[in-house]
Amino acid sequence: MFEKYDRHAELSGKMAGKLGVDLTEKYLEGKISAQALRGTVMQCMRCKKPGACEKMLAGLDDAELVKAPDYCENQVMLEALRKS
Repeated sequence: MFEKYDRHAELSGKMAGKLGVDLTEKYLEGKISAQALRGTVMQCMRCKKPGACEKMLAGLDDAELVKAPDYCENQVMLEALRKS
């Protein structure tokens, strides 16, 4: 269980980072609650394509994403945070 959680914590953090969203900063600014921050990992764990996500993120190097892939369970929330 913790291996899966750790994998998705890393994926959700990397996805946010590639979108230019610093989740810790957003939390400290009060733009996301601790519960919602933990929820990003839980949402990511529901994803049906974590392998595709890992491959895509690994191929980006230092580039940023314009938007999260359509299959991303956190797409809507990350886009809202990006605009905040």
